[in-house]
Amino acid sequence: MLDETATHKLLTSVFYSENDDLVKRLDGGVQFAHYTSAETAMRIIQSKPPERSIWLRHSTEMNDFAEIEYGCYWLNKCLEDPAFNMKILHLAQALKLRPVELLRSISASTNQLKVGTYLLSLAEHGESDNTGTLSMWRAYGGDANVCIVLKAEPLAGDQDAYSVDLVAVDYKGEEGFKRRLKRLLDNIEGNLEALRSCDRGQVHANWLLAIDELVLSTKDPRPYVRAVKLARPRSKQETGVTPDGPAPIPMLRRGRTMREYNELFIGLDTSKAKISVAVAEKERNGEVRFFGDISAEPTSVASMVAKLAKRGATLHFCYEAGPTGYDLYRQIMGLGHQCQVVAPSLIPKRPGDRVKTNRRDAVSLARLHRAGELTAVWVPDEAHEAVRDLVRARECAHDALKKARQQLQSFLLRHGRIYPGRSPWTRAHFRWLAAQSFTHPAHHIVLAEYIQAIEDAAIREDRLTKQVAEVVASWSMAPVVEAYQAMRGIAFIAAVTFVVEIGDVRRFETAPQLMAYLGLVPSESSTGERVKRGGITKAGNRRARRVLIEGAWTYRYPARVSQTIQARLDGLPRSVREIAWKAQIRLCARYRRLITTGKLKTVAVAAIAREMAAFLWAIGQEVSPTVRA
Repeated sequence: MLDETATHKLLTSVFYSENDDLVKRLDGGVQFAHYTSAETAMRIIQSKPPERSIWLRHSTEMNDFAEIEYGCYWLNKCLEDPAFNMKILHLAQALKLRPVELLRSISASTNQLKVGTYLLSLAEHGESDNTGTLSMWRAYGGDANVCIVLKAEPLAGDQDAYSVDLVAVDYKGEEGFKRRLKRLLDNIEGNLEALRSCDRGQVHANWLLAIDELVLSTKDPRPYVRAVKLARPRSKQETGVTPDGPAPIPMLRRGRTMREYNELFIGLDTSKAKISVAVAEKERNGEVRFFGDISAEPTSVASMVAKLAKRGATLHFCYEAGPTGYDLYRQIMGLGHQCQVVAPSLIPKRPGDRVKTNRRDAVSLARLHRAGELTAVWVPDEAHEAVRDLVRARECAHDALKKARQQLQSFLLRHGRIYPGRSPWTRAHFRWLAAQSFTHPAHHIVLAEYIQAIEDAAIREDRLTKQVAEVVASWSMAPVVEAYQAMRGIAFIAAVTFVVEIGDVRRFETAPQLMAYLGLVPSESSTGERVKRGGITKAGNRRARRVLIEGAWTYRYPARVSQTIQARLDGLPRSVREIAWKAQIRLCARYRRLITTGKLKTVAVAAIAREMAAFLWAIGQEVSPTVRA
């Protein structure tokens, strides 16, 4: 472990390297200009040390709220970018942090920034500096304009009571934000070994603070450059730089104060043509009102969001997962607001409620979202969703082939034609089909149509299978797909299906969470001393559960590495091969033990599938998706 001085130096160099230039200018004796009204200037000048102070203003009382939202918008866009998202997850895992918890903390931190930040706007003062002066005076001076020149030393000093930072703002918009975020992640990646020797809590906290500074210092492009003093309360100790002290008089809007709208929870009941909107205020007994029906067009959604956001409130949207997909989610997140796609099956419902309308559903969603009673589903990125759609199209083609074969088998059975061979759908079977003859000509037409339907469905399935293989080869999750194939019973299609439906298994903190998500754990109905367990819950994703159940049947036979599996093992990490072999030994023995104790084969296979999910989770911890630039 590093000592306190070395740790501080390391964390500063890794997480706050963007401020190096500002620190150099501070050491050079730079001064700052603070533009304000004459009344505020006299209050500052007439106050005596040590009480003399410059008050920071709350973000919701000035136009900086919109600029904070601007920084939050680009952070959300970067978190949706697979390159940044995967790199953050990879670095968090390398530092033994909880990746999902880190991303949640970053998201929650941005919400707090909008309503929990105090700022002081300063401009670097020069002898002949006239850039930005008039605009700063117009913004802060009012009728009587005053410029106070401040020394940098007190502003740059450490504050005990508040987390106060002097940060140089950046007016390069998207390009600047992405460049600085990339530099931060590159700094972390280049110092992984050193950071592992630091306390994980310190690394986590400084990572979040660095993201906060990045968001707060990103501004809309303007013709002037200024510095911003940022403060977030940490304790009640006194300090020379204080927040707004006496509460400012809140602005009035239609009889309600701005302060009443710190947070709003919006429920959206979506359909093909329209969206019903309901709004719940943050307080537990706050008003829940129906906002109205809007068109499902993106322009109407953007107008609704802007109308709700113009009062400076933090907005939390939610809607049920369904046939409308995730475009609405991505649009709202792109506008810089939080949104959850909710699992419909897990929404609490009153047993006696027999009335269902769009309006009542929207109001119920808003109320439950405020109470924290809704369960969000995982939303894939656009690339992941595209691969998933392709894999599901291939599954539909496979189902169509099975249906066509079943229809032909039923037709032949009705006419007493039973194939005497071993395996159907072989060349011998098709020769036997071609040799069948019927008395009525219509039956020959039916037979020919059924055979043609089977051939067409088989060609379509083969074509889609090849396309899946081509797309997956260049997909970011390709290393995970290859690693999963080390498991017995998980071939290429099974591995791809599991990955597209589940995503990155590192979002599950433990393997039992993944088992429960797949619906492979026993149901239970216990009360008092009575304990009663039933069949598996069959909750969660049925496609992923199906491929595990199908693969579990292969563990009926003794453990061995076949030539097919050996070919799939080539090039995989040693840790993955060890997990796969350990799974074979354990699951083959467990299947035999369960059958010996009298369990049904289907029950034993379900138990094997449950443990297969745990081994796949373990492999997922060893292999990371590819981070693409």
